[in-house]
Amino acid sequence: MPHAPAIRAALNEMGLSAIFCVQGVPTVAILQADHYDRDAVVDLHGALWNQGLASLLLVIAEDTLRAFSLARTPLRDPGDAFETRCLIDSLILGSGLITSN
Repeated sequence: MPHAPAIRAALNEMGLSAIFCVQGVPTVAILQADHYDRDAVVDLHGALWNQGLASLLLVIAEDTLRAFSLARTPLRDPGDAFETRCLIDSLILGSGLITSN
């Protein structure tokens, strides 16, 4: 598998929980965390963007699933602008219901 080193790095060094591949290409990066940590997600987003393989980052934290575009160029110090620039959507998970924010 040609992308095995990149997948290994994403899982072992970047701390991803899983990677979903389409036709052998890492396409969706998945992070499961106890709490949403914007700074950690911003750093992860930048690292994945630099890697240049995945196009979507899913972050599952607490009761929320957040989908971020990895096509958006990371900013050096995005602050609150990160979600505005990169967040595609978020879904509240729980009680068997999924609701969009």
